[in-house]
Amino acid sequence: MNNQGLKFFSTIAKVHRSFVRELNKKFADKGMNYLDFLILRAVMEKESTMSELAKRYYVTQATITASVDRLEQKGYVERKRDLIDRRVVTVKITKKGEETFKDLLKDYSSLADEVIKNIKVDDTIEILQKILNKLDILSSKS
Repeated sequence: MNNQGLKFFSTIAKVHRSFVRELNKKFADKGMNYLDFLILRAVMEKESTMSELAKRYYVTQATITASVDRLEQKGYVERKRDLIDRRVVTVKITKKGEETFKDLLKDYSSLADEVIKNIKVDDTIEILQKILNKLDILSSKS
């Protein structure tokens, strides 16, 4: 049995978990975590519903609700209820949230740069992009 695929994806998962753990340490000083960062990033791009955020980050709506509650209490996001369907809640970033996201992005970038310092990553990025494209194709078939 060829374990190359298993080792490859297992290593990617370990790298991701380790990177997120280190980000959470950096973000903790600001009372934030990686999911908070992801939510801010998503709503920087465009206002999103709670269910869109849950689906995008593969977490439950309860998890998104707890994170958005924290972000809203800190003044980083605002909730808007749909006027037609009051069950639909859209999350919008505030000016304070934009500034906080930019600050967190600096931490993210500095950690990423520190981790890959002295490592040639161009070939790896190309390989990972090809894998992502294949996974997208598989996902679109189901």
